[in-house]
Amino acid sequence: GKNDVRKNISTHPDFLVNTPAPIDEKKKNLVEIIKKFHEGGEEKCTTNPHTFAGKLLPIEWAILMYKHLDHHLKQFGV
Repeated sequence: GKNDVRKNISTHPDFLVNTPAPIDEKKKNLVEIIKKFHEGGEEKCTTNPHTFAGKLLPIEWAILMYKHLDHHLKQFGV
């Protein structure tokens, strides 16, 4: 389905970060983004299409964000 995450695809150039920042700063930023996403609820969810998956319902965005975050946390052993 459209919520399946393909493996080993390249990172979209818009999301590449070339300037390292202290891990505590990155962690704080991530926690704030997660809170904002959660507290906004379905009515605040974007209606913009996803780069790869296309148009998504709010619940599909939530599933995709969970899977994406989980992937990266496991990738870095967190």
